[in-house]
Formats: sequence, structure tokens, C-alpha cells
Amino acid sequence: MLSACQAQEETEADGQTVGLPVDAPRVTLVDAGSGQRSVVTYSDLDTDGEEQSVTATVAEGFAQSVTTAADVVTDAPSGQLGGGSTIVLPLTGSTTEAGDAAVGEREATRAPEFTVGAATIDDQALLPDLRSAEGFRFGWRGDDTGEVSTLQLRAPEDASDDGRAMAEGAIMSLMSLPVVFPDEEIGEGASWTVDSRVAGDNSLLQTVTYTLQSRDGDVLDLGVEVQQRPSLGALSLDGVEGAEGSAETELTVESSATTSTGSLTVDLGEPLPVDGDVTYTTRVVYADSSEQRIVQDASTSLSFD
Repeated sequence: MLSACQAQEETEADGQTVGLPVDAPRVTLVDAGSGQRSVVTYSDLDTDGEEQSVTATVAEGFAQSVTTAADVVTDAPSGQLGGGSTIVLPLTGSTTEAGDAAVGEREATRAPEFTVGAATIDDQALLPDLRSAEGFRFGWRGDDTGEVSTLQLRAPEDASDDGRAMAEGAIMSLMSLPVVFPDEEIGEGASWTVDSRVAGDNSLLQTVTYTLQSRDGDVLDLGVEVQQRPSLGALSLDGVEGAEGSAETELTVESSATTSTGSLTVDLGEPLPVDGDVTYTTRVVYADSSEQRIVQDASTSLSFD
């Protein structure tokens, strides 16, 4: 989703604001649904700066193995993998009107901004570093459909490098699943896809399918299905455990698959989901001309409450 790691930097009293341009997603209406239909847009600008408080939990997992073509399983495992961390972010923020677009930026109408409170992590040894990033600010420029054009990050000046990296990684995971609505009118049962790059990871492309399960005024319950695939066609074996002596070899992508489950509740008057959780695991199998296969599994679990 991020087009590059190049950033526009602006010195602030409590750190530097880093602006990351975001590629425009492709939003495709699959089914307009039934019953009363309308164009769905965010209305958080109409709340006169009223704050949203939400707790976001981000869990990451990763596993890698070397196997043979005869033994490889191409289906992704279900559920959350281990091998990572779980970070809980208390967030408080609000939406203001977006300013004029800078050179190279797309026009925007909304500018939500959130501040990270006293976050927690399951590995207590990492907690002091993570707590040093309390006060981390992030926001984005976007339009009323939910499309994000620029992601903005600002770490506290006294945050440690590790604390900054942990907070930023969790925020990137949150921003990898933006709820973007189609331009067309939709009703109950509608479904649409959002195709983009994964925020913070240009090596992955992503298709999210949203289904409007129900609507009560500005509150929408959405089913969420995630599919990811690599944008790169090869993997170097340099440094891969179990593949010593094959550092010069490059493996091509043989297959990729994602399992996912989840739902989100969106209040159109709030910039972030107000409830729900989504878990997805992507398995990529790499191969060369031999019988050797590299299997990589990566999982992400996001929840809001």
C-alpha cells in the first residue's frame, strides 16, 4: 500500500513528522446488495472534533521451514501463529479537515490523527522500550470513502529506537486494513473488493473483500476476508535456516494462499473501527529446479474494542 519508504519530514517540538505516500487502492463493487441502497461515506468531520477512544490489539506470527516437493502443503494454516508479539495500543484521536495537498500528494477531505497511550506487550522484557513510545502520533490524509493518500507518523523525541520500531510496526499493521467504501450505492448484502499493497511491506499485494452484513444508521457490520500474495517473484536463500550452502540460489514463487476470518463494526462518525477482529495467515511456497521447497507462513490478528 505504501508506494515507498521515502518520507517528507518536518521538524516538530516532540519529534519529526514523516509523511508516507500511499498508492491509491482499486475498489471494485461485486454485488450492490438488496433493499434500500445509498452511497456510504465517513461523516467524522461532522462531529466537531469529538474524540474517539478505541483499544487496538495487534498480534503477529511467523514460521519458516524447508521441505520437499512431495511433502509440501500449499494451504495456509488457520488461526494465529506464534513466533511474534502481541501489542495492545490505547488510542485517542479525532478528525479535522485536510489541508491543501503538498506537491505530489493527492487531494484529501479528512485528516484523522491518533495518539498512542500506555501500550502493553506480551513480552515484558520489551515493555520499557514500548512505553518510551507513549505519545506516538499517527494520522492520515484521505477522502470520505475511506481511501488513504498519505500516512503520517510522529514519534516522541525521547522514544528509544526499539520502542519507536515496535509502535510503528503495530500502527502499520492497523493501517494495512483500511475500510474503504465503493463510490456506488450499496445495501445489505453488498460486497466489494479493495486491492492494494500492504502498508509497510511492498513485497505483498492484498485483496480485501468486505460484505455489508447489516446497517443501523451510521453503524455498519462488515464481514472481512483477506487474500495476500507476493509482489516479488523470487526469494534468495542467503541466510535461510536449513538452506546452508545454497546462498547463490533464488527460488521462484510456486504458490500462495491465505486463510482469514473476521468482522468489523464501523461507525461512520469515527475514523477507526469501533469493534471487531480479523485474523489472517498467508503461506508462500518457493521452489527451484530441485525438489527443495521453502515454506513461509505469516499471520496477523487485529482487534478493536
